[in-house]
Amino acid sequence: MATSRPPAKRQTSVVKLLDIPVLVSSETVFDFARLAASCAPIPALGPVVESLQKIYNSVQRVYWNRSRCYKLSAKALTLVFVICDHYDNDRADKPKLDVTIKETVRAMLLIDNDVQDWAALSFWRNWYLRHEIDEKIGDHEEKLKSLTENLSLAAILQIHDQILDLQDSLKNNPSDSVDRKKAQEQIYRLRSAAPGEFSALTPAELACECVRLGSQAEYSGTRNDIWKGRWLEKQDVALIFNKEYKMGARDHDSIRRFDRQIKVWRRLNSPFVLRLHGWCKFDGETYLVSPWLLKGDVVRYLAADRNRHQKCIPLIVDIARGLDYLHMQDIIHGSLKPSNILINDDGRAVLSDFSLAKPACVGAKFTQVNPQVNVFRYQAPEVISDEPISWASDVYSWAMTALEIITGQPPFHTWTSPGQLISHITKNDIPIRSDYQSPVLDKHPEIWDLFVRCWTRVPTDRPTAQEVIQEMEKIPAME
Repeated sequence: MATSRPPAKRQTSVVKLLDIPVLVSSETVFDFARLAASCAPIPALGPVVESLQKIYNSVQRVYWNRSRCYKLSAKALTLVFVICDHYDNDRADKPKLDVTIKETVRAMLLIDNDVQDWAALSFWRNWYLRHEIDEKIGDHEEKLKSLTENLSLAAILQIHDQILDLQDSLKNNPSDSVDRKKAQEQIYRLRSAAPGEFSALTPAELACECVRLGSQAEYSGTRNDIWKGRWLEKQDVALIFNKEYKMGARDHDSIRRFDRQIKVWRRLNSPFVLRLHGWCKFDGETYLVSPWLLKGDVVRYLAADRNRHQKCIPLIVDIARGLDYLHMQDIIHGSLKPSNILINDDGRAVLSDFSLAKPACVGAKFTQVNPQVNVFRYQAPEVISDEPISWASDVYSWAMTALEIITGQPPFHTWTSPGQLISHITKNDIPIRSDYQSPVLDKHPEIWDLFVRCWTRVPTDRPTAQEVIQEMEKIPAME
């Protein structure tokens, strides 16, 4: 009986297999530095990082079944990222969760062992066993599926899989094709739900969904570069590049801060908070993606505006409302200053930049790396002195930010020496009324009185954001 052999032309197909696309962009899905940082708070997941890296390296040496092996590795990696995003020590089913995590580690080890065995096969042996390997991959996929059900994450992963398949369609179809247009429509529909609801379940990476416009950034600051982009050919977006997260410069802590910012920011849903769509990559660098706001930040919006005195009160109330919303979500913004206040198309203020945001808890500390001295002008004494921070720290910053919005002068503008500035703030010196000229403060001295109460050294003596709103709403807008 003649031995079965693969057709002679089949070898050409094997060469093409080298370029088979991964379900998620290769430069992102297999970002093992980010994976290690995500798994760090869950020690039991430690072995998974090494297993997944071995799996990815082995898959590249598999001749047949390579496409399914890539998809299997992508599903495994997605499962781990979703576990990290939704892990909570306070879950009622914590014992069950810990058992399932151990089973996940074992499942990854088994996949690693099998893929290494398949990678070691010769071209012909791999072809001969291709159906058997295909069945084994199916078994692994079923195991991953059962683990997601144990973790009550099945619905989330189903949405992830749907988005990843649609992103795959974007990568493999020309820009004018009907299939690409359909994929764009479906992705946009899935992601356009209100933040904090269905859209927050979609993967944060906007792989192949964004285009960067222009040859240079529209705005370049000390911490961020902001480029203009286009998302799914439907919406102008801001592409925000954080210089701290630059390839080659980022470390374990910066990766964790980046992921924490995305996790906190994407679920926020308030008209006074800028929406975060997700993130994408260009030339290996990572960019946050948010709506493009033509009016820019509040400083540029009010610069040389003769009607500044008419606009400033509604704007500072908007900022207080944004803070009140964050505090109701048990979140400290941690970096409130004019450059982080943007103006939407309706002329309302929205909070942005959640790189330092964190859950409000006893003993929370400020964690900014290499802060600019100018930032200290807006920060509470406890922040600069490395003492525990709270919602009250945000209220202090609100008053400093509001002072600049009303007067056009930054806090402590008469103090130019960094050492002098820090010394005065830590001693709880506050701005002097006579240094600030404003028709708003002249007509409404009660605003300055409110500022002074927000600047008191004892955080618990400061008003809450809700109390700030109540007092500011009693003050009529200027005419």
